[in-house]
Amino acid sequence: MSDWIANGQGLKEFLSYVLVYAPNFPEEDYLEDSEQMTLTKAFEEIRAALVFVPDCAEPGERQRVLAALSDAERAFAGGHERDGCRILQAFQEAWFGGPM
Repeated sequence: MSDWIANGQGLKEFLSYVLVYAPNFPEEDYLEDSEQMTLTKAFEEIRAALVFVPDCAEPGERQRVLAALSDAERAFAGGHERDGCRILQAFQEAWFGGPM
């Protein structure tokens, strides 16, 4: 279960948050160091929140999504933010019809 995402709307908002800030998330003064958002933590949260995406209940689709999320995470980590954003934006469009 995700610590940051409680429902489908939360996933939609979290994807927007990741698109704006990844890979360098702002430090939040109200969070402990261990609670600060990181690239790894962001993608763990997205993966945990796939339970809110009905299409991901199908095993084949879930595996496709997980592979694409890994590609996006690697793109951000490798300094290819535009590629990472394209992948996340495709999910945002498919799942929610676009950004907020």
